[in-house]
Amino acid sequence: MGLIERDLCLPLCGWAGIGPAVVAVVVEVVVVVVVVVVVVVVVAVAVAVAVAAAAAAAAAAAAAAAVVVVSFIIVITTISIFQILVGVG
Repeated sequence: MGLIERDLCLPLCGWAGIGPAVVAVVVEVVVVVVVVVVVVVVVAVAVAVAVAAAAAAAAAAAAAAAVVVVSFIIVITTISIFQILVGVG
């Protein structure tokens, strides 16, 4: 019996008549539940971070595409203005 079971068994075994084996099983179940909850929370946080990173990457790609489009429009507009000023177009 571990320290946790012993500390819990002192009041429970005498007061409620629960045996040490029951206390040990309850402690093990609680530990397993806590571990499962912690793992679920860690996985949820990791998924949220991955989704946020993917969204940021998509936003960065969209911004880069917008810069390319705007740059292309500026170049075409500049060429058109130059042709008008020179009289070629």
